[in-house]
Amino acid sequence: MENEYKQVLRRDISILEDRKARIGAKLSEMGILDTDGWFEKENDQTKAYHLLKQLQEVEEEIQVKKDELGEVE
Repeated sequence: MENEYKQVLRRDISILEDRKARIGAKLSEMGILDTDGWFEKENDQTKAYHLLKQLQEVEEEIQVKKDELGEVE
């Protein structure tokens, strides 16, 4: 039972890390920041805010899963 739970946690972490990578790639692909780090367009700022918020949430969820996995082991 415990091994199955660990497998589920590892799978969840893997899925979340993939999602994190896709969000990061999208932010990079958008190239929405100019060289000074300022947003070039207001609409881009909104898009980036939502993507960065998603990225933060995914990172937090990954950490929770890793913490759970550590407690189980």
